[in-house]
Amino acid sequence: MYGDTNSTLAGALAAANCTSRLRMILADLAQIDEPVIFPVHPRTRKVLESLQAEVLQCSNAKMIDPVGYLDMVRLTQSAGMILTDSGGLQKESYWLGVHCVTLRDETEWLETVQAGMNVLARANTDQLIKVIREYLPPSTYTNLHGDGIDIHVS
Repeated sequence: MYGDTNSTLAGALAAANCTSRLRMILADLAQIDEPVIFPVHPRTRKVLESLQAEVLQCSNAKMIDPVGYLDMVRLTQSAGMILTDSGGLQKESYWLGVHCVTLRDETEWLETVQAGMNVLARANTDQLIKVIREYLPPSTYTNLHGDGIDIHVS
């Protein structure tokens, strides 16, 4: 079930993306060379049922049932790239050192964008595929929250 660093983990569950925008997202996913793992949220599934032709054209995407938290962390950790509109997944991909393309116009996690580990893909399909293809994350990962080791002052 788990991906590899050559796979892309995708998810679209925000109401703004569960519209005709999902058709554009699927068209872009179909253009990605790597396999795409797409755990499908129930809200998204309802829209996908009306987009069967687009889903069939997205042959590189493996649509799977929703997964639990730990399985989602494993999928995130093993992916080469994350495409999501989930604020939580943006932050978790940052903590795990996996670069992320956010399928929204804004993010609540500005520090992930400033660190170069997250990039926003505007609601324009041409922008999304361009970002996916051209996004170069930093060569080194800097944890903005520290390394978890306390500083001891003597």
